[in-house]
Amino acid sequence: MDRDAEQISDRKRYGEAGNDNVLYFPHREGMRGVAGDACGAGPQEDRYVSGNPLDPPLTVYRPDGTLKSEWWFSADGAHRIDGPAYVRHNRDGSRIEHWYLHHRRHRTSGPAVIEWTKDGGVRRAQWWIGGKEVTDIAESFLAEAEAPWPLDTTNESTLLRRCVGELRSRRQSDEIMRPEPIVVGVCLASLFWLPVVLTVALLWA
Repeated sequence: MDRDAEQISDRKRYGEAGNDNVLYFPHREGMRGVAGDACGAGPQEDRYVSGNPLDPPLTVYRPDGTLKSEWWFSADGAHRIDGPAYVRHNRDGSRIEHWYLHHRRHRTSGPAVIEWTKDGGVRRAQWWIGGKEVTDIAESFLAEAEAPWPLDTTNESTLLRRCVGELRSRRQSDEIMRPEPIVVGVCLASLFWLPVVLTVALLWA
């Protein structure tokens, strides 16, 4: 699970549905959503509307009726195969997309986090695979291959193999550089040499 993505309980996700299938959630001071967007404080409420609370998408409207965000869920959290699982619509016309697969940020054909300007430009893009950020690997690959995203099948497969290899090598490198084996080795060596040093000291005396 993503470190910055909170697990959403069924009650928080679906709330209390009335006869009109409109779900009301009061704002709370300092509360943040899964994508980290701050919720305002005050007596006003967002309306979570869905034809069936158990079917995606879950649509969130601001108190003034404007579209705020859309969610797609599976049983284990935010999830969507053919598009972003979370879309935040800002008042200025810009939007933020988060691609999730089984509640982990994941996308192989393009960035998993994209901030779009109101004119359709990309303000920020982050690449994630299986909940691991691989932006540096992806940008290096795009520069070498001169490939735009969304990637075709060949480039997507090549990038995925490179990311898996890089992440594996990084993990192995981290394990080699861990201090625990060095500390254990020093302790064992000291246990071996201590009697020798004491014996030599006693004989010398």
